[in-house]
Amino acid sequence: MMTVEGDDAPPEPIRVFMYSDAIATIDGALQMSAMGPGALQTIAKKLLALGYDGEQLLDIRRGGERVNRLSLREASLQQGEDC
Repeated sequence: MMTVEGDDAPPEPIRVFMYSDAIATIDGALQMSAMGPGALQTIAKKLLALGYDGEQLLDIRRGGERVNRLSLREASLQQGEDC
């Protein structure tokens, strides 16, 4: 579900799966991935460019467990620190 600034109900966090420090994917309807240094930052920037709210939360997961929760804005500012 796309979240645009001004929506009333807080959206569910978007799950981002990290398979290494350089591979990030989103499943479901978004089906997005990024590879290379700063993969999480790349995903966040793509979502912002699509119009998602900077306060949209991302659940960062490794091995099926949540290891971090960041806003899109925070993730887009990450410099090679994927989680």
